[in-house]
Amino acid sequence: MKHFATRICPLCSKKLIQGDEDSIHDFYCQDFYLRHSAPGEWLRFMDDEYSVGSKIKEPHYSISIKNGQCIQSTIVPPYWVISKEETNKTTIYKFKGSIYHQRPEDLLLEIPLIVPSDYLPTEFARKIKNLVIFS
Repeated sequence: MKHFATRICPLCSKKLIQGDEDSIHDFYCQDFYLRHSAPGEWLRFMDDEYSVGSKIKEPHYSISIKNGQCIQSTIVPPYWVISKEETNKTTIYKFKGSIYHQRPEDLLLEIPLIVPSDYLPTEFARKIKNLVIFS
């Protein structure tokens, strides 16, 4: 977790919410986007805390810890950036007006680990845009 911010959102500087044992994220920002669920996924999220209608709330910044490994999710429209500590890789996905679960057809780029806490929010967005444009 040395790479990932867990106290303050690096995108908006709001204090991160700490999830409990039932939460899908261990740390997350209260700001969110709505995304389409993966097949079968929406059944787990019938609670209003995690969904709106048939869409799932995806925080614009979150950290999930699974099996001791951290996964960071960052949404910088029109990109969804997933960084995994386990692989030291960042994957950048696109979304067109709405976010889908991570689908192979939306994958734009896989690069060495890049995290928003290393940049000011506007610089992070510019870095992602430049990486996609020049790939």
